[in-house]
Amino acid sequence: MRSVLSVASAAVIAVLWAVPLPAQEMTLRAVSAFAEGTQFSKNFERFVEKVVGEEARRADWQFVSQASRHLADSIPMAPDLLLRSGARDFAVGDAKYKELDRQHPPNDDLYQLLAYCVSLGLPAGLLFYAGKRPLEKYLVNRAGVTLEAISIDMTGTPSEIEAHARSASRQLIDLADHARREWRQTREHEALLSRSGLHR
Repeated sequence: MRSVLSVASAAVIAVLWAVPLPAQEMTLRAVSAFAEGTQFSKNFERFVEKVVGEEARRADWQFVSQASRHLADSIPMAPDLLLRSGARDFAVGDAKYKELDRQHPPNDDLYQLLAYCVSLGLPAGLLFYAGKRPLEKYLVNRAGVTLEAISIDMTGTPSEIEAHARSASRQLIDLADHARREWRQTREHEALLSRSGLHR
């Protein structure tokens, strides 16, 4: 994992987003420990949440991180990223501190995202990873749900890393835009059927 989630990447996120390092000075040893520990896993998620939130608000979406939702009455869930409009959720995403080294994302990640989508009634969801892989899409058999995975290139200068993250964020906004269009079309169709006396 360190080839992508490098010591330099840890320092870049710490500087860009004012993430506290586990030492008074940003020494190579401190940053290295930060990059390899669970602390950076959390801060990678915070980094993604911050960028997605900024891009969502620019696009006039409400953004909620770690939203409290329920898979079932007694089973809570808390997606990292939710885009909302009014009282409805229109896009869901989750950030994973992992560099993909296989043909597809881990099954557990896909199952989790599928549970989010089904519970929230959404046609698609997005997983964020670190790396350089292109956008991937998986249509779930007989469910009509598309699971997507996108990578954020964590190499390069701070401005390049930020640009990569913002570009990935816009994919979640595209999903929200698409879901809202579908929802509006369904509402308009139901209203038309109701006016014509065909809707029951």
